[in-house]
Amino acid sequence: MRDDWKEQRNQIIGLGENSFKKSYYPELQEKLSELETSYKNLKSIFDNVEDGIVLHDENGFVYFHNRQMSGIINTGEDLGRESDINVSELFPDEQDKIKMLGIWKDVMGSIPKVISTILTPIGSDSKIHVQVSMNKTVWYGRPLIVAVIRDFTERAKFENQLVKAKEKAEEGERLMTAFLQNISHEIRTPLNAIMGFSGLLDESELEPDRRKDFISIILRSSNQLLHVVNDILTISSIETRHIKLRENKTNLNELIDNLFATFKAEADLKGLELRHQKGFSDDNAEVYTDLLKLHQIISNLISNALKYTHRGSVTFGYDLKSGEKGEFLSFFVKDTGIGIEKERQQIIFEKFRKIDDKSGTLNGGMGLGLSIAKAFADIMGGRIKVESVAGEGSVFYLEIPYKPIY
Repeated sequence: MRDDWKEQRNQIIGLGENSFKKSYYPELQEKLSELETSYKNLKSIFDNVEDGIVLHDENGFVYFHNRQMSGIINTGEDLGRESDINVSELFPDEQDKIKMLGIWKDVMGSIPKVISTILTPIGSDSKIHVQVSMNKTVWYGRPLIVAVIRDFTERAKFENQLVKAKEKAEEGERLMTAFLQNISHEIRTPLNAIMGFSGLLDESELEPDRRKDFISIILRSSNQLLHVVNDILTISSIETRHIKLRENKTNLNELIDNLFATFKAEADLKGLELRHQKGFSDDNAEVYTDLLKLHQIISNLISNALKYTHRGSVTFGYDLKSGEKGEFLSFFVKDTGIGIEKERQQIIFEKFRKIDDKSGTLNGGMGLGLSIAKAFADIMGGRIKVESVAGEGSVFYLEIPYKPIY
């Protein structure tokens, strides 16, 4: 705190630099003692309030601050007469400093201000969320600004948590609605087909070829229904952490060949070219990995690629690569499909998200395939990622540790 009042007292009682005598007026000394006691009491009150209090001029130079303000402006004691501490240093950004100078000018024009802002304590990188009340006052005849600063950092964190909790709850509600809509559609459709065509099989006059077609539809619908149930059970097991890693000897080339045979008919039906690539020779294709999880991940990726590709090709395979943590297997599924916008390339791995659900339109599938693939990749100690350009196609990568059999 500036010592103006002490200097003025000394001049009054004859203790100034140009004085050669002392005052012997007991009443005056008693009044000055009362004044000093009153000042100490007032300062004690200021120092024990929870809010920071600082007096500064319209340029930000500090004349007084209480104890609570010391931690913010990094001063342990009251400021001396020659102090050059400036509260503008609490705003590292130049634009914020310019903004505050304008606010201080308004306050000095007798316009009180209450603002919420972020301060950076002098000499620190931390940030403090505060509410600042500013008014014009007079200090020893000089107009100054008295600012009362209340630390809202914890409150800001709490409010931020509330906002995130609200967003999470809203997202949960959205996902639940999407889940119910999807599961209703995905279960009812094949179930209706199974029931409907099963009833038609009872017709005695049904031709053999028609009967064969109906049986094919029933089997296809049954597989579709089984796939939906399996996805629901799988995601439930993942959520409850009941999925375990079970590694065994796996021939990668046999896996690739089986996947190619499984999806070739579907690709041909859509007029797409299905291609596959192998990174090892047949003699070196055995590794330790979780075959079931690896098969399901790549199956989901190929199924999605075929679903969202209307012309061109789908290519899948694997190769051995090296990284900072050593060698790893890199599986890929590349398509010439609709692609994915950059801002949506992460959310597609969330549950019940679909590549083409921007308008909320329901499409085939429940939006669980990629979330299951990502969860399995994490369990296997790997990761899954995507590179895509909207309208040009996508490449999904699965990277897992390479565990050769010697």
